[in-house]
Amino acid sequence: MPFEGAPASDLDRQVDALADAVAAAAGPVVLVSNEIALGVVPMQAETRRFVDALGLLHQRIAAVCDRVTLMVAGCELAVKGHR
Repeated sequence: MPFEGAPASDLDRQVDALADAVAAAAGPVVLVSNEIALGVVPMQAETRRFVDALGLLHQRIAAVCDRVTLMVAGCELAVKGHR
């Protein structure tokens, strides 16, 4: 789902480029992002598209990461790769 004014293929290329860079990184990489889809679904179409696009970005990046952590109220919640 593209952001307003960006063709889907351009957004897809940018997400793929970021995922490739993370996967190819020689050392640890820490990414921080807001999870905005845990609340009420917005009424405006533009906002829903943004929420959907960010969710797809999170999924794509999480797929290439060894470890994914969700922080809630300062508490670490293991999502992927914790032992």
